[in-house]
Amino acid sequence: YREQLAENVTMGMGQAMRQGRWVNRPPRGYDLIDGVLTPSAEAATVRRIFRMRIEGASQGDIATATGVGYSSVRSIL
Repeated sequence: YREQLAENVTMGMGQAMRQGRWVNRPPRGYDLIDGVLTPSAEAATVRRIFRMRIEGASQGDIATATGVGYSSVRSIL
């Protein structure tokens, strides 16, 4: 039973990916609507975090400036 279940899950995930759908939890800054990633209200903050890091800001500085927790900044990056 377990082998069959694992095979079915793998086939279903492969089919979803071929159709262009997202199969896992959406990354921060996106919402999953009908299997499609769409930017959420938090997307601008995520872009700002990446922009600040490219400019050389530390993770602590980014967390302070954006109001996002240090561990969240770390996981986003």
